[in-house]
Amino acid sequence: MELLDVPVPLMLTKIFRYIDISKETFINNLKEVVAIPSISCDMKHRGDVMKMLRWIEKALKNVGAKTELCETVTQNYEKGKTISQPPILLATTGNDSKKKTLCVYGHVDVKNAQMEDGWDSDPFIMVQRNGKLCGRGTTDDKGPILCWIQVLEAFLKMKVPVPINIKFVIEGMHEIGSQGLNKLIVSKRNTFFSGIDYCCITDGYWLGTVKPCLTYGLRGLCYFTVEVTGGKKILDSGHFGGAVYEPLHDLIFMLNSLVDLNGDIDIPGLDKDIAPMTPTEESLYKNIDVDTEEIRRVLGVPKVKYEDCRIDHLMSRWRRPSLSVHGIEKVPSDPGVHTIIPNRAIGKFSIRIVPNQKPERVKEFVITYLDRLFDVRRSPNRMKVEMIFSAPAWVGDPTCSYNFKAAQKAVCIAYKMKPDLIREGGTVPIASRLHQVTGSSVLLLPIGAADDGAHGNDEKLNVSNYIGGHKMVAAYLYELGIKR
Repeated sequence: MELLDVPVPLMLTKIFRYIDISKETFINNLKEVVAIPSISCDMKHRGDVMKMLRWIEKALKNVGAKTELCETVTQNYEKGKTISQPPILLATTGNDSKKKTLCVYGHVDVKNAQMEDGWDSDPFIMVQRNGKLCGRGTTDDKGPILCWIQVLEAFLKMKVPVPINIKFVIEGMHEIGSQGLNKLIVSKRNTFFSGIDYCCITDGYWLGTVKPCLTYGLRGLCYFTVEVTGGKKILDSGHFGGAVYEPLHDLIFMLNSLVDLNGDIDIPGLDKDIAPMTPTEESLYKNIDVDTEEIRRVLGVPKVKYEDCRIDHLMSRWRRPSLSVHGIEKVPSDPGVHTIIPNRAIGKFSIRIVPNQKPERVKEFVITYLDRLFDVRRSPNRMKVEMIFSAPAWVGDPTCSYNFKAAQKAVCIAYKMKPDLIREGGTVPIASRLHQVTGSSVLLLPIGAADDGAHGNDEKLNVSNYIGGHKMVAAYLYELGIKR
């Protein structure tokens, strides 16, 4: 890939030099935060989530930020018991009315991780292997957050004025739905979230492993449970197999009927509201450099869909809805031979939705379809379908915003190549809410590569991406700052 001859602005040469000489310190800082198991889905680790928020708060104060920990909501966790959820950290650096203001979002919580999941080393003891920083949270999202804080440190230590005001929103409940975040943003619409010119989220990944990208759209999410209940007791299959209607049989039938033989959604009406392709969007797809064989290799799968048409492959990930089954509860999960008949089974699945699809409409299509299927099955068991979480899709316009232009220039300075403009298949609920409340342009500035394995075993962040990410963030602040 041909590199661009883009000079580094004089102001940034000092910053880049500081980043280079601080490489080992920055890596050690990441190792320190990875060691905090801030697992938001596990009540036993709520104290670690709080510890992680305090660590980030202290680091932000050290670079001159004013901080506030905002309490959100309480959560029921046992019968009759509640627990306060971790607060949301708000921080501000700079209050110069002559400068533009950027809002940055990140999260410090992580998914659970254990050695038995297939890790090569303890997921909470970061190790460096072949230029890769391996550990839970390295790429999602502790490494990217540290990039921002350590870039501010570089400006401070090199006595270079930060060219823009920054407001940080850091939470510890992202991985389980960001409860309380929307309410906080709306409640502070006229205070903390006023006067914001641009928004940036460093939670995302490159399309491949070599070329950086900027993200201008995300799919939304509708998460469902379907529960089938039979009798009051768990039965033995030796005594009653073949003599009762088994809830797990019903559930597997229902889950298997959600998609066709190719894995495409088989729910009538679900595709009615999908936004049509625009000429501008179509032109962006044509310019994206992607190798489906590299994607297959990185994912470690035997085959990817639409391997012979890269545009269809990308559309299947970004602008078409998809359905995934995530697991079954209330059935034996420990190793060994089990011969019971569960009296209750709960299936979990989600649908990634795209622009113009509304969660309530999707819910209506899903429940209508599953109710009809259960009637056809004529089972005497009881079935209940619930949508337990939803978030809208988001799409911006990368062609007419200075936010994207500044980020493109920053990538060129840091990596000497022009980034791809892409959409992503994941969901970051705050993206659409920030745009609604602030009225400003929102973008995702990915730091990690496509093979980082966020949420999986052996999650990693390349050292080159980590250090390059610092330079990209510094250049981004510079480019936003020179816009008056």
